[in-house]
Amino acid sequence: MSAMLLEVKNLSVSYDTYAGAVQAVRGVSFQLAQNEIAAVVGESGCGKTVTAKAILGLLRCPPARIGTDSEVCFAGRNIYQFQERAWEAYRGGDCAMIFQDALAALNPTQRIGRQIEEALRLHTTLDAAQRRTRVIELLTSVGIPDAPHRMRQYPHEFSGGQRQRIMIAMALACDPKLLIADEPTTSLDVTVQAQILELIKHRQRESGASVLLITHDLGIVASMADRVIVMYGGKIMEQGPSEAIFYRARHPYTWALIRSVPRVDIRSGEKLAAIEGAPPDLLHPPQGCAFHPRCPHCMEICRKREPEMQTIDGEHRCACWLLHPCAPRIEPPIHRKGGAALVR
Repeated sequence: MSAMLLEVKNLSVSYDTYAGAVQAVRGVSFQLAQNEIAAVVGESGCGKTVTAKAILGLLRCPPARIGTDSEVCFAGRNIYQFQERAWEAYRGGDCAMIFQDALAALNPTQRIGRQIEEALRLHTTLDAAQRRTRVIELLTSVGIPDAPHRMRQYPHEFSGGQRQRIMIAMALACDPKLLIADEPTTSLDVTVQAQILELIKHRQRESGASVLLITHDLGIVASMADRVIVMYGGKIMEQGPSEAIFYRARHPYTWALIRSVPRVDIRSGEKLAAIEGAPPDLLHPPQGCAFHPRCPHCMEICRKREPEMQTIDGEHRCACWLLHPCAPRIEPPIHRKGGAALVR
């Protein structure tokens, strides 16, 4: 096992609103090893992006409030104890982020070459000529043709897939140790999605960086991640190696997520599976297990008491009352077919 690069301990984030405090992230804890790809998955509104922004220190406080006992340790140092100079070195240098909406993230009034060069100017000692050369190298490496000419163009002159490639080049400019990719293939067609994911994976292998991939698409996770973290209602429901999550998942919410992935072997006329109900209102989170209002295996204790995270095997952990010795035996509805994990 590689040394741990990132350790998130009891991370809690709430937002003050006129209606009360929205508890966006509630006691999240996980680790990310060096040279590892971990995916955080879950429905929209489960706290994935807030967790990512908290790790990078991008939350505006107020209205956001981070729990007093929350810790995000990068290379053994708690980032919430950083002073201004340490923050400058961390953001963009040690840790970088690929945002989901490249058009919104890029400055529409600046040429893309200048935007990439800015990170090099802030975090390296390269002179102007060396920075220009590095920008050309980065654009070429992410598949932007005729880089010397195109670096002088503006974001609106590129396609959606090309803008996403530019975001990747910008994030990788200073060889960060941690790369956070927040829904990097949103609004892209399937072919371009595959190209972007392969590019991220290829650059990760080359640089040895760790990647935290934020997504709701388990199909993406299957081809990318070494470790999977399943979030729901601001909490972690289950986490572990990808193989354990896809083939030996123990939480009903994980089963439902896997079942909702479209399959090529689906019969004509068969409906796509959906998770009944709606995600919880985090202004007033449900008592007990966050998933109990939508869980087909809900028991009385699920409504009253929150389950503790339990270790199942090695690094595979799950928070569900079905793991209790007194709970009814329910066979996980996951089986292999042709080497793939399916849900009956």
